[in-house]
Amino acid sequence: MSTLNPYCPDCGAAVAHPHAEGCGVARCLFTGGRRLSCGSRHRADLELDHACGGDEWTGRWPGEAEAAEFGWWTCWDGPGPEQGWDYQGQGWVQVPEGTPGAVPDLDRLSTDAQWDRHALRWVRRVNR
Repeated sequence: MSTLNPYCPDCGAAVAHPHAEGCGVARCLFTGGRRLSCGSRHRADLELDHACGGDEWTGRWPGEAEAAEFGWWTCWDGPGPEQGWDYQGQGWVQVPEGTPGAVPDLDRLSTDAQWDRHALRWVRRVNR
């Protein structure tokens, strides 16, 4: 897993301090999605006008800790300086922890986990 970053890369919030308004990293504590693009007033499946809350910078990208906890890792297998720009590859692929270049698979959170607004974290979906 990556080392802790003492400051949010977007708004500069220090660890354990709230993100600034308009920060692209801050998440909505109601939905778990990006606060900047929450759009709660335009979605029929959400409670209207919910408060997104004051997400704090943890030192890690939102969801990174949960993806690592669940053992969900991904690695780029595609064009780039390592393989060459003409290499086709498979794009992002699921890999085991410890694979060189692997990062927590944040995309998998939206399919195999759900946001728990009371615990303020992603939890594994059951029966998947």
